[in-house]
Amino acid sequence: MAIYINIVLLFLQFATLALFVVFSIKGLLNGQGAGTLFSILPFIDSNVDLSSFMSVIPILRFSFLGFDAATTLSEETKNPRKTLPKAIYLITIIGGLYYLIGSYFLQLIWPDYQSFKDPEAAYMEIAFYIGGNFLISFFLAEGIIASLASSIASGASASRILYAMGRERVLPAKVFGYLSPKFRTPVYNILIIGAIALSSLFLSLTTAVSLINFGALFAFTFVNLSVISHFFSEKNRGRLSERSGTLLFR
Repeated sequence: MAIYINIVLLFLQFATLALFVVFSIKGLLNGQGAGTLFSILPFIDSNVDLSSFMSVIPILRFSFLGFDAATTLSEETKNPRKTLPKAIYLITIIGGLYYLIGSYFLQLIWPDYQSFKDPEAAYMEIAFYIGGNFLISFFLAEGIIASLASSIASGASASRILYAMGRERVLPAKVFGYLSPKFRTPVYNILIIGAIALSSLFLSLTTAVSLINFGALFAFTFVNLSVISHFFSEKNRGRLSERSGTLLFR
């Protein structure tokens, strides 16, 4: 049942983008925004200074977070050695194309990004501009559903990581390594992640995004350092094995 719900939510995301593109093309052809379907403005804009460009990098990093969550479900995946690498690449590529197409038409339909009444709700202004109340209602409903889907995926991945650490006794096994006999899920970890997530109710959006970006940057930095260290340690082991084999057969 869960897999079908995930498929429905996935296609809802694609349907939202397709609907936005259709309304954007209709508006551009009617003279709204840049008034043209083809422009280099979304890619090259002389009016954007370096400081403004650098300020959106945290948002870009935040947008691509989540593709790594697939790796936390490796124990529940058939043939994970082949499936997971493909999934990670596909998620990154498809997500990149999704953002590229969406950003391209956003820039064309509303070139003056400094004219938003409320920058944090800019997409609602754009939705009303090209599709009226219908598109606002659709985007609002889709945004709520997408947030729910994202929170479920984040909770599932984080609880699995805590379970793995509990199982390996890095964290207390009685709590973090516990599986429900009925549901076969790490229920304590899910409750802990849920409680931590609820604390975001007391944070502003800016603070929450800053914490997430910092945590992601910190975590990925050490993941990359660990991979590099593992690569060189394995390489050195291989050299030692070759030397030992050479000495053995002399």
